[in-house]
Parts: sequence; structure tokens; C-alpha cells
Amino acid sequence: MSHLHDISQHEIGRLRIYMTRGDSVPAAGWKKFFGTPLFRHLVNLAQKDGILHATTHSTPYGFAQGKNVSEQHPEYSKKCAVLYVELTAERQQLEEFVKAHGELLQDKEMTYKHMERWKLASASQSLRQISVPAEL
Repeated sequence: MSHLHDISQHEIGRLRIYMTRGDSVPAAGWKKFFGTPLFRHLVNLAQKDGILHATTHSTPYGFAQGKNVSEQHPEYSKKCAVLYVELTAERQQLEEFVKAHGELLQDKEMTYKHMERWKLASASQSLRQISVPAEL
């Protein structure tokens, strides 16, 4: 069977940083009463640092290590609700991100998973990329 597309593979990784909705970045002045949510700050830093993908995922029910079980409520936001920020990029880039922003992450649970990134190319495009002209 002839296929119209080829798959190219590239090794990348996924880093999950777990936190609660109430975790925030310390702020100065009058903003210290509100602070920026840590999950938003991390996504913005990831974009600035050139991370491939950054998303947040909230959980409807769960707990963080050493904390009580929390449930999301449709009418109000609980500051103890668990969520995670997921970053996808090459392992070295993720390691650099963690080292550069260690002061924000030192008490956070983090997990890393190796993955493959797939890209589709048409079979004719792939042949053009790997074909070598014959020398006369």
C-alpha cells in the first residue's frame, strides 16, 4: 500500500509543574495583596523563553502532597484547587527553564516524560529532501 505522507520524528519532553490555584508570584507595593497567579506567570515566562507549548490544566477533584482534598466549584474558585502547568520542548530547554526560574519552582512537584514529536510531510516532499543528485 502506497502512502501519501511520511512521518518525521524528533525527541522532545513534557514537564508538568503541580501547584494550587492560590500559588502566586510575590509582588511589591499595593499589588502584594493580589499577586499574579503562578500558573499564568509560568506560561508567560515559557512563551518568552521560547518553549514549544505551555498550557494549564485544572483538576475538578484532587489533592497536592501534604494538603487536603479539594473540589472545584462552579460558582467560586478555591485557592487550594490543584492544577498543573504543562511545558513541551526539548529536554535541555526544559532543564534550562527550571534552572532559570528555580526560585519560583523550588517547592513544586515536577514530573518529566520523554515523548516524540511527529510531523507529516507528503511522500513527494520527503523524496525531494533526501534525494541526492547523481554525479556525472
